[in-house]
Amino acid sequence: MFELPGELQRMTVDIIHPTIPAIGELGLKWYSVPSICSFMVEAGGIQYTAAPIAGFFQDTEVSIMDLLASSRYNLTETIGRLMNLDVMVNASYWRSTVGQEMTRAVYESYKA
Repeated sequence: MFELPGELQRMTVDIIHPTIPAIGELGLKWYSVPSICSFMVEAGGIQYTAAPIAGFFQDTEVSIMDLLASSRYNLTETIGRLMNLDVMVNASYWRSTVGQEMTRAVYESYKA
């Protein structure tokens, strides 16, 4: 692993939501050009095992897989509580609501 140079570390997007200010108040940020470097590309019979790819997955990858997943930042319950959702009852579909609104927040943040 390599540390990013300082000028690249500052290339971030503040995650905000157009109608839920509490999400913006969390101070969440993400890289302005998120990418994955673990894809394999084969060209001319050579396998390049660290080919970067970026862009098409941005909103759901950042919101669901990075910010909300229990194996990553695990913010689902925190954001559910900020949204005044009943996080104690699974039948309320609160996790789906959090996922939808965080995906919207990421989309709107990158669009801005």
